[in-house]
Amino acid sequence: MYKNNIIVKKILVVCTTDSMIWNFLIPHIKKWEKHGFKVDCACSETGFYFSELKNKYSLNMIKIPLQRSPYKFSNVTSLIKLHRLIKHEQYSLIVSQEPVGGAIGRLSSLFTNSKVIYTAHGFHFYKGSSIINWITFYPIERFLAHFTDILITSNHEDYVRSLKFKAKKKIMINGVGIDLSKYTNDFSLKDSKKKELGIPLDYKVVFIAAELIERKNYKTALLSFSKMNINKCYFVICGEGPQKEELIELTKQLQISEKVIFLGFRKDLCQLYKIADVFFFPSYQEGLSVALLAAMASGLPIVCSHIRGNVDCVVDELGGYMCNVEDFEGFANKIEKILLSSELAYQMGQYNAKCVKKYDINIIVEDMYKILLTLIDNSEKELEG
Repeated sequence: MYKNNIIVKKILVVCTTDSMIWNFLIPHIKKWEKHGFKVDCACSETGFYFSELKNKYSLNMIKIPLQRSPYKFSNVTSLIKLHRLIKHEQYSLIVSQEPVGGAIGRLSSLFTNSKVIYTAHGFHFYKGSSIINWITFYPIERFLAHFTDILITSNHEDYVRSLKFKAKKKIMINGVGIDLSKYTNDFSLKDSKKKELGIPLDYKVVFIAAELIERKNYKTALLSFSKMNINKCYFVICGEGPQKEELIELTKQLQISEKVIFLGFRKDLCQLYKIADVFFFPSYQEGLSVALLAAMASGLPIVCSHIRGNVDCVVDELGGYMCNVEDFEGFANKIEKILLSSELAYQMGQYNAKCVKKYDINIIVEDMYKILLTLIDNSEKELEG
């Protein structure tokens, strides 16, 4: 593509959903545009994100109806449509995200001159995952690695596994990054937010922020809370999802409904971390959780599951405690231990606030840009040769 007789390098971002771009990729895209790249984004339209990305951030959004399930035949139609787009626009680089977006993005780039970066935000096959996941996703990722110039992972377990794949280059970076300026360990808002939510000021708060879905392990979380022996304590849950009604019913069965608050979706999430005394995160599966990083940036002690991704962020005994994913009694005991010692909670929170600095979005954006630039520069040398 030429603009005023200057060659403009073109990048196509391919994601399964528009929410991936909205939540994680805007700082990266703005960085690339600032340095003269023309960036297009191809994904499915799932909600208000698509129009907001166009109107608020002036991104060139291209609707490609990708489905999360790899078994949907409509993905084949989307693959054909995407391949035609790539051939017509002659992109220098395809940046693909998520399992389906990553697969379609890479397959669509075949028989073109486009280079491909694939970012795996947590492989769907991992230690403890189902046999179905291994049968479905492992062979796909292993095969598609042959058509991947750079494979990026965000945690140590995935990186070690990726070394067995035939991608030309394998790199690990510290997730998608987090804007540390939005989170501080200044708790001056704590009392006002508690009053807003109807929580007595002398009550402790266990806080969790995550979508209400099965892999976030809310049933174990609620069971853990029910086993705690601290009377003046609330469990505050921030998030929406298909499990909401089921979880509300479970609080009634466990006789804890009066001490559990479901906030739903909140735009003031950054401020809500301030009300917490401990962040609880018993998830079954993560790549590298932004919610966990946000809790660390907010200076909170953490009790979480001992799984991939979490072990990359949290140092057991120093920044909090880790338990096996369904050990509800262990979770309850560790949360109690933190809530009963303000000194321990403070020390762990301060430790996390220091450790999280390496996940600063500015560092991650710069690292990703250097990776991108190296690949494009090498591509140009190949063409010249």
